[in-house]
Amino acid sequence: MSIENCLLTLFVVVVINLFLVNSSHFDGGSISYKVVGTNGSKVIVRITQSYTYVYPTVYCNNTYIANQWPINFGFFNDATAKLTCISGCAGAGYTAIPVATKCTDYSAPMAITVGQRTDDVLVNNGSNFLVAYQESAFRTLSLPGSGSSNYAWSVSAQINLVMRSDGTYNTPPKATMISPIYIPAGIPQTISIPTIDEDNDNVRCRFASGSSECGDVCPPSSLPTGTSVSTDCTLSITGTTAGDWYAVAIQVQDYATNQSTTAYSSVPVQFLVHVYAQPTCATRPYLYGPSFDGSCTSVQVGVPYTLILYAENYCTANGVTILDIATQSFPIVIKEPIVQNSSTLSSVTLTWIPQANEAGSQVFCSVAIDSQSVQSNQYCLTFDVGEGTMGQCPGVTSTYVFSSLIIKFRFYFIEQQRQQLLLPLRLQLQLLLRRRLVRMSLLLLCQQY
Repeated sequence: MSIENCLLTLFVVVVINLFLVNSSHFDGGSISYKVVGTNGSKVIVRITQSYTYVYPTVYCNNTYIANQWPINFGFFNDATAKLTCISGCAGAGYTAIPVATKCTDYSAPMAITVGQRTDDVLVNNGSNFLVAYQESAFRTLSLPGSGSSNYAWSVSAQINLVMRSDGTYNTPPKATMISPIYIPAGIPQTISIPTIDEDNDNVRCRFASGSSECGDVCPPSSLPTGTSVSTDCTLSITGTTAGDWYAVAIQVQDYATNQSTTAYSSVPVQFLVHVYAQPTCATRPYLYGPSFDGSCTSVQVGVPYTLILYAENYCTANGVTILDIATQSFPIVIKEPIVQNSSTLSSVTLTWIPQANEAGSQVFCSVAIDSQSVQSNQYCLTFDVGEGTMGQCPGVTSTYVFSSLIIKFRFYFIEQQRQQLLLPLRLQLQLLLRRRLVRMSLLLLCQQY
């Protein structure tokens, strides 16, 4: 090769590298931690990071998932980036860990690649410090300002190893969101952020604040006017223009009681919201599973757990099909290909064998997406993973289980009545039949308590 050709080749490689490093590829993520032991004056902290990226720019497939291979970042800096300490570092004794995750999920129709990693680190007992994953660039966002594809993010968690008043270490909440969430233009939306707290503390949400918590995408300037998040972790948002993308940065905190003003800890959940134009058939798919949205299930390390998700398609008359049921899960969840059970119903089967490093609380989320690029409701479940025995969901007693079932059935009927107003008569009859079946199930459950 001539010198001229060699220089040209090097130039092209450098240009491609610079383009990739700064091109849009990040969709958000979350960080959580848990104290799992002590070693002298040190505490063993298990840190779990979950992030979502743009597929296939950041690549994954079923082989990656089955073999627990790291996500393929190509030239992106994320491949070598670290979760670094950014505040309170002097007395923490914390050593930065990688952020490059193993692939857990991907969806071509949703254009997402999801990964998670768990690391055990030794830090000083009694320390209280802030760690963050700080990089760029998000997908091209519409706000703040006139929009950009190179906004920086900061996904940060406060790790508090000061003993609680009861002599135990705090375990912060866990929160997960599918990203992106699709919403129709001009129609107010409420989006619930699923959380679980192993200590059964009072959990509250707030918008992230300051560059350490949200980089360049801090609310309110990063979101449409009027967007709010309630302390019970419900986001209220109205997308203004079809095609817009927004980054939502939220901190989830736990308190001793609902009167407390000082949080034990603060952990992040960040995700994107995409605005779409209403299609000809505007009724979105309905996604459901064996338990009510947000409910907790006890599972055990090493014992397989099978989950079947169902997506109802109300737009078949318009030639619409369900393309995928996308998931945000954890290692190693094996997802079977989507099955069309009938002209209006599709399903997917997932199998999970919980691992020892997954003991404690976990959050799983999913959405269905149709051929109009319309998303279903987000369907989420929480899990408590036990070692040697079944896990114990936070605050669960037999009385609590029964009262929770009553509450969840009530909300189920409210949601079904709301959906019924949007559906043609034939589908209303289907929902009526389903509600009667649910009532029968409730009567059977009543006999057990």
